[in-house]
Amino acid sequence: MPAKLDHMDEIPVYSSAWLSRREARHTPRDAAAWAGACVLGALTAAALAPPALFVWLLLGHTSTGWQANHASHVAAATTAMLIVLAPAGGAAVFGLATMLSRRRVSVAERARTMAGGAFLASLMLTTGGFLWIVGHAQITF
Repeated sequence: MPAKLDHMDEIPVYSSAWLSRREARHTPRDAAAWAGACVLGALTAAALAPPALFVWLLLGHTSTGWQANHASHVAAATTAMLIVLAPAGGAAVFGLATMLSRRRVSVAERARTMAGGAFLASLMLTTGGFLWIVGHAQITF
């Protein structure tokens, strides 16, 4: 470290490898953020269970017409792609949002935010699918 600093710009930035063990310890806030990321990951899996059941039902659908079989398999493939891409897109958008912040964000906070984005996207997918089913159902009383 220089003996005399003329400007604040000359203060060197050290990596965490140069910090002592006491200075490099994780804060309790990081532990809470990791726990939040795990909870949001579990909620994401739970929110994706209904679309996964829908894919399983579509793949189990067999009929005598090849067009009906083809249509159900195409719907299953489309839903499977949405199950993968919607949470990944939500996590990517929320992850990029943390990079735009002016304050430093820890890895734990970024993971929690990305898990929240994945959960929100999966919840939107499940809700949209449920509303689509209700809207297209031919309910007779």
